[in-house]
Amino acid sequence: MRVCGRHAAAEPEFARARGANVPKPTADDTCVTTPPRGNRAPTQGLLYSERVLSRLVIGLVAAGAMALGGSAVAAAEPEPAPPPPAPNVMAFNPVAPSDFAQQNGEIYAFAVPGDLACVLSRGTGSYGCSGAIPAAPNAANVVTGTQQGPAGFANADRPLYVFETLPKRLEPGTRISFRNVTCGTDGTNTICNNSYDGGGFVISPAGSFVIEPNNPLLDRPKSGNPYFN
Repeated sequence: MRVCGRHAAAEPEFARARGANVPKPTADDTCVTTPPRGNRAPTQGLLYSERVLSRLVIGLVAAGAMALGGSAVAAAEPEPAPPPPAPNVMAFNPVAPSDFAQQNGEIYAFAVPGDLACVLSRGTGSYGCSGAIPAAPNAANVVTGTQQGPAGFANADRPLYVFETLPKRLEPGTRISFRNVTCGTDGTNTICNNSYDGGGFVISPAGSFVIEPNNPLLDRPKSGNPYFN
């Protein structure tokens, strides 16, 4: 860019005013050339903005990679499905417990599907079954419970209940009760639970599992009224 005129020739005129032997400028001498605006070097502010933009892009890429990695971990570790609801054992027809009495009436013994031997103890109030329990947690061969609270599966090195022959079979669609505890079978599944808090167990080829206590009258703060919603 060329700039001509008074400002371009100001320095030679000032020198002649001091008496210096300076030639009078020509028309070309009164013009100066400046670099075009479009060719100016990038300023420091532009370089800084480029660095900021670059850091933002890197940060977004890293965040996206972390999000994808977290999603992969979450997808690889799904939460286990809750057990299915237990069949309603009270829907089965009741039988007379005395028909299953053994050991001078101290226990009620009965067989359920899978040739498992089960017992309701009149002395302790406990109940349970032993044998080759199908699809049991940790390949357990014993499951027991009491008049209240949850039941539990376990492994024993010998039968929990020993009989000379398998006890009388509990027929499909029937149930037997003692105090809070009722056991019944539909011909495939066996269900035992207590009426105090609902704890018990299910024995099933599809998966045997514990029934957790779930009585809403017992699962409330001590200061609350269980009969008032």
